Amino acid sequence: MASKRNESRSTPPRSVTFLPFELRRPPSLSTALLVLHTATKLSENSEDAAATPPSPQERPPIPDSQIVGGSAVDIRQHPYQLSLQTTGHICGASIISSKWAVTAAHCVGSAPSRYSLRAGSSNKDTGTRYGVKNIIRHPQYNSQTIDYDIALLEIDGEIKFSPTVQPVKLTSAEPSTNKLVDITGWGALREGGSTSSQLMKVSVPIVARNKCQEHYSRYGTITTRMICAGYVQGGKDSCQGDSGGPLTSAGVLYGIVSWGLGCAQPNYPGVYTNVASLRSWISQNARLNDIALIKLKIPVQFGEKLLPIGLPEVDGCEDEDGTIGFVTGWKHNLNGPKESQLTVIEVPIVEQNTCEATMPCYEPVFQKMLCAGNMTLGVETCQGDPGAPLTADQALIGVLSYGLGCKTTIHPGVYTRVSSYVAWISANTGIPCA
Repeated sequence: MASKRNESRSTPPRSVTFLPFELRRPPSLSTALLVLHTATKLSENSEDAAATPPSPQERPPIPDSQIVGGSAVDIRQHPYQLSLQTTGHICGASIISSKWAVTAAHCVGSAPSRYSLRAGSSNKDTGTRYGVKNIIRHPQYNSQTIDYDIALLEIDGEIKFSPTVQPVKLTSAEPSTNKLVDITGWGALREGGSTSSQLMKVSVPIVARNKCQEHYSRYGTITTRMICAGYVQGGKDSCQGDSGGPLTSAGVLYGIVSWGLGCAQPNYPGVYTNVASLRSWISQNARLNDIALIKLKIPVQFGEKLLPIGLPEVDGCEDEDGTIGFVTGWKHNLNGPKESQLTVIEVPIVEQNTCEATMPCYEPVFQKMLCAGNMTLGVETCQGDPGAPLTADQALIGVLSYGLGCKTTIHPGVYTRVSSYVAWISANTGIPCA
């Protein structure tokens, strides 16, 4: 792989244009060296400077070009779409929760204060602006091979959902070959052109990985962290400025715009970060680890009314449908004050797949979470309960993370799955694992 890397895969992504190649392109050795030299010039003063694309060089236009080959679309059809900006639009991104967005690693550096996100508008220059609090690039991201091209953006504040602002659901499986998927973004309408002010969409079919590898055989490896989409004849594709944006179908995120040879070139489909292969990494880093330990100043004296709760088995199975759990706390009533009396609510555990299916338009539910609530009787926890314990068989199986209102009959409460953190708790407290 080292020889291939030196030969060709030093290519810039979709958001950066050099000669006929973006960071999505692998040229000959001499061209690759020129590309690397130019990228180095850009980043001499700051690691983050490389994330701001230079003015694209003019190239011969591609006939019939729109995203390339697409048409204008309303943000309501793709409400998870974000514009990632510095002084202007540089890349796309996708909302995955009220606190997190996902983009391509090649779009961002390490200084969150340089970036902002715009949400809720078909125009990249309007909509609600959110700051970026933290950036997590995949530790295995390789700028030479463009492998593991994914980054998480922690929102400064919280995204307010509306008909034009919604999170996307993350896929758990790769899309099948020939499945039509949608690319959206404000990228160039033709190779080498300027970015669009209006959100654009194009639909392209998934290309089998082995076929995609044949097309890119001189340029490197299409890894399992990549998927390909496009037409053999070209004419429809993502382009410069679309990097980091979503590849979706029916509101499910399958890919992240990453790289490719030119834009909409025949025999060279676009290459996208494979979300299914990196979903566990997303779940481990975004929102998921919603758990904390508090060390008391003085030891607690146990007695009849004060006893420790047991911990579950490491990575136990607590989500058998119908298992009964108990939530305790001083909760808020709907639109009412906080109760002074400790209350307990009996809630059935909801099986993971059932829970995920009920919440496609809200927060994602990952393996380190579990759900509980009676969706037919409308019994759930309420506002003011975050951090409340969910117990079963005298063990702490969950810590309330979030819910979607009081006594909702559709959505259960979502809890941090304690069994996934028993080893972490033991390592930090000295309490032995069960």
